[in-house]
Amino acid sequence: MSSPGPSTAAPPAPAAPPALAAPAAPRRWFRRRRPKHRVSLPNTDEPPKKKCFSYIYDKQTKKFLGRTWKGWLKIISYSVIYLMFLITYMLFFLYITLLIVKKNGPGYLEKGFLSVFEESGIGLSAVPTALGAYPLISYTEGDAEAYEPYVRSLSRLGGRGARGARRPAAGGTRGAPKSSTFKEAPKEVQDWASRDRKLWLYCSGYYPWDRQHVGVLQYHPRPPGFDPARYPANMTSHAQLIAVQFTKFTLGMSLVVQCKLFSDSGHSTISFVLYVGRNRNNSEAPSP
Repeated sequence: MSSPGPSTAAPPAPAAPPALAAPAAPRRWFRRRRPKHRVSLPNTDEPPKKKCFSYIYDKQTKKFLGRTWKGWLKIISYSVIYLMFLITYMLFFLYITLLIVKKNGPGYLEKGFLSVFEESGIGLSAVPTALGAYPLISYTEGDAEAYEPYVRSLSRLGGRGARGARRPAAGGTRGAPKSSTFKEAPKEVQDWASRDRKLWLYCSGYYPWDRQHVGVLQYHPRPPGFDPARYPANMTSHAQLIAVQFTKFTLGMSLVVQCKLFSDSGHSTISFVLYVGRNRNNSEAPSP
């Protein structure tokens, strides 16, 4: 019997290292978010009337005509700013235009540039007037700068016509004229024509309301007649002149005045606008 010796069996194999475990994937948590604005789908079953009211004001979105109050506030603010800019531009442009017209305007006529209105071969002119087809006399009561050009124009006209006024005039034939023009003339003109054969001047308001406010008209000389022997007026220093003075007329109102020159062959007319602005410090009307 033998004694036991060392074991001849192979040693056990070394244990394999534990395998590395892969990291686990992170967990993701999802949360359902609420929408900021609710989307209202159109209901095709609603009647047209209700759809119209819903478009005007939507209770769900709180929109008025498809826009919020902030949107409408922006639109209104922009419109107001745009209109203010447009109005300011137009007023500025109009102001500059008036300044240019006032500075470079035609001013007042000299005697040589008077407008002559002819009917039936008779010419009649008036001074002072403004340049244009429709004369205008306009100034403010008590404003010396406004009516000074008219005074200078009358002074120059009176100086030129003074020499001709001293010339002897041939006497006209007395008796009432047989022309149909005088039959349609005012009674005052018919009385003048019955005393002397001249070209008679008569001025009055053009419209009925003008005749009510034109006041009293005085002629110098009176009666206002042109001598036929010295007619027609050829715009020289010997032209005959008749002055018409307006008194007690209404201030602050545009008055259309018409003057007619009556003769056997017809009549000639000229019209102009008289405007005298009211002065608060003086209530009496001046006499142009």
